[in-house]
Amino acid sequence: MEERIYPTFKIEVLDNLLSDEGIETQQLLAGTTIVADSIRSSDTRITREELVTVYQNARRLTPQPGRLAFNAGAQLRLASYGMYGFAMMTSPNFRHALDFSIRYHQLATPTVLMSLSVDDDDEIAVMRIQDVLHLPELQVFNLELQFSLIQSLSRDMVSDDFCFESISTTYRQPEHHQDYETSFGCPIYFNQTSNEMRFKEWWLRQPLRNANPITADLTQQVCDKVLATMQPRKGTAEAVNALLSQNLRRYHNIEPVAAQLNISSRTLRRKLTDEQVSFQDLQRETRERFAIAFLRETNMSIEDIAEQLGFSEAANFRRAFKQWTGRVPSSYRS
Repeated sequence: MEERIYPTFKIEVLDNLLSDEGIETQQLLAGTTIVADSIRSSDTRITREELVTVYQNARRLTPQPGRLAFNAGAQLRLASYGMYGFAMMTSPNFRHALDFSIRYHQLATPTVLMSLSVDDDDEIAVMRIQDVLHLPELQVFNLELQFSLIQSLSRDMVSDDFCFESISTTYRQPEHHQDYETSFGCPIYFNQTSNEMRFKEWWLRQPLRNANPITADLTQQVCDKVLATMQPRKGTAEAVNALLSQNLRRYHNIEPVAAQLNISSRTLRRKLTDEQVSFQDLQRETRERFAIAFLRETNMSIEDIAEQLGFSEAANFRRAFKQWTGRVPSSYRS
């Protein structure tokens, strides 16, 4: 059974578009356990399987699935992606942001694999994507949404003038192929060997609109150092790690984590025990990594760090930190 670790912003956008066609939210969510009112809450988490079900419903309910995919992708914004999006938008340049997005794509409900390369001879950058849903009826819908999404987020980051030089797809030309010209304004090549978006390499070197050295330190460097050193875990422990890394203040004890995973705290403890780890172990590991990264990479006060890590008082954080490392927090700033 998949764990509930992904946000609902893609579903919210699809719901807004389909409501304009007279389609009810309950129709879009049929076959899932998602509550209609919850899709507009930043706290709600879903499984990837539920997102796939919603995609299938959306494609079936609309008379123009291609246009829906393009419009949905165009309406998605970096601000919807939480820490992942914030880290991208504060990157120093477009290349740095894309590299970050690929490395940490797991945080964004991935339905594709992504890669970036540069053709030096033609001075062209190539973003390739590969469908990982492996459902023939959703392949085109999923990739069309992704093409539009990448264009939208790229414009968010670097410039409204950002554009692709060409797009290639592995699937045959669909009936709504005219919508590609409207959405992208570039040559489209169907039935090719890979799904790719080509754009001028020059864009990779451009500074981002919201590039900010201080914010970049707080988001990108901390996120990079913490996630890069996380112990690889599977199953329930992996889901708990993901939630703790997203918001230590909210998930300060096992009860809200269990609720988010739609199981009892007793069941969560049992599942973790089966994986030879405890909730306290995972929480301590995550808090320690974030604490050390915040102390080394930022100028945040001890009080602010304690709050971010879910401690009620700075004194409790200092005591816990000494137990973890044998050192006081200030020693990491000397």
